[in-house]
Amino acid sequence: EQTKEVVLNENDMLWPTLRHLHIADTINHVLDNFNTFLSENKAAGMAKGGVKDLGQMSDALKQMPQYRELLGKYSLHIQMAREAMKLFDDQKLEALSQQEQDMVMGEDSEGKPVKNLITHITALLRDPSILTSDKLRLLLLYIITQEGIRDTDRN
Repeated sequence: EQTKEVVLNENDMLWPTLRHLHIADTINHVLDNFNTFLSENKAAGMAKGGVKDLGQMSDALKQMPQYRELLGKYSLHIQMAREAMKLFDDQKLEALSQQEQDMVMGEDSEGKPVKNLITHITALLRDPSILTSDKLRLLLLYIITQEGIRDTDRN
């Protein structure tokens, strides 16, 4: 696998817009932007209907050598979005952030009081895919929001 170093700055056509977006919004924006490119550049030779996911977009890029530089930029952002999403999934950041949010707020996303915190926390702390630094932050949030760890929960 080849490693390529790139600089993301204001000169990149997508980066200024994407850098502050949530990963899901980033993926949608790149796909929408690419589909707009396809519709405005009929010479690109894509099938009607555009692309619907990152895999189709990647395949489309390989079929259009005449747009190499522009498509290279799309390809870069596709790859970055894929890698970011993989890390997000692999490290279970959604479950982790949801648990942190529930603890800090004292209620879940539906406004119901949070129950069985220690059970949820324990499962996340034992998960090998979650980084040690994330586990430490989770444990510290638990201690702060629950005003310590009860003796009965120390098992």
